[in-house]
Amino acid sequence: MKTTLTLLSLLTCGAAFAQPTLTATDITPPLGPSPIIYGTDYITPGPATANFTFNTGPITLGSGAQSQYVVPSSTPYFSSFPTATHSSTALTNPSLYSYQLINNTGLYLLGLGNPAYTTVYTNSERIIALPLSYTNTWTDDWTSTTDYGGTVVVRTATTTGAYNGHGTLVLPWGSFNVLRLEIHEVFTDVSEGIEFAAGEITTVTYYQPGQSGALLTSSIVDIPVLGAPTTSTSVLDPNAAGILDNGALELGFALFPNPTSGATIIRTGADLTGKVRVSVLDLVGREVRQLVVNANGLAQDITVDLSGLPASIYHVQLLTADGRRGSMPLVVE
Repeated sequence: MKTTLTLLSLLTCGAAFAQPTLTATDITPPLGPSPIIYGTDYITPGPATANFTFNTGPITLGSGAQSQYVVPSSTPYFSSFPTATHSSTALTNPSLYSYQLINNTGLYLLGLGNPAYTTVYTNSERIIALPLSYTNTWTDDWTSTTDYGGTVVVRTATTTGAYNGHGTLVLPWGSFNVLRLEIHEVFTDVSEGIEFAAGEITTVTYYQPGQSGALLTSSIVDIPVLGAPTTSTSVLDPNAAGILDNGALELGFALFPNPTSGATIIRTGADLTGKVRVSVLDLVGREVRQLVVNANGLAQDITVDLSGLPASIYHVQLLTADGRRGSMPLVVE
């Protein structure tokens, strides 16, 4: 599968700007919802150089989106990605999970899992090489296999990246010291021995040291068989109301089936012990279901009865006796 832009937009960069070097600690995201990422009209990236000043000019924010990072062992597809250290799911599509490995040598994409198909990177994609200092570059050849209900697509690709700039990013809501990463991917898709698509993706991302999430990400996707290249830009306003505090949500878990009717299953990770309160909240925050369970420090399944609830979007929350909590959306049909 192609590079997940949502994922690239959600990395945490915490390096000191005087010595802008990325390590595994800098790009490891916390559990819980990400900051809100907003779409906008395409913004052409600024120069790749040291000590730049890049002023984007006016920006009109479009719709916002969030992902949630959860413990991989709590997800439905963990058995296909046993080496994953992190898993993320889009709050607008909580049945789709992305799996990543973060270690001292880099950030690797391992694959995707959802009810419609599973993508396994038989040779994982190294999105970012670590440790990474200004002017460093890297190249990675990788392969993925996707099974669309019996139709198998094999993608072979090469990803190249460069840490090629740092300076000041001027957005309508402030000026920020940032570093610039540029990632380029060239791929070919083959099914039943026949090549049916090839293309390339270029992504430029700006990170502010200490800020959870990229301030600006612009991408160009060029797949000739689909017509003209497409462009997109996403932005994060760290001053905006509604951006959630990642540190406040510390528990990762999975919900399935989701969407559902009748019942859902909470699959917890091995980080829960003692009494845990499970609440189902409606869109105005009223508790419509509640139960208390005893967690045993092992991955376990908790069935939540949803019978009688009208079709809507709800939130399932977990709260431990020591104040840790987690939340995920649930669609009842």
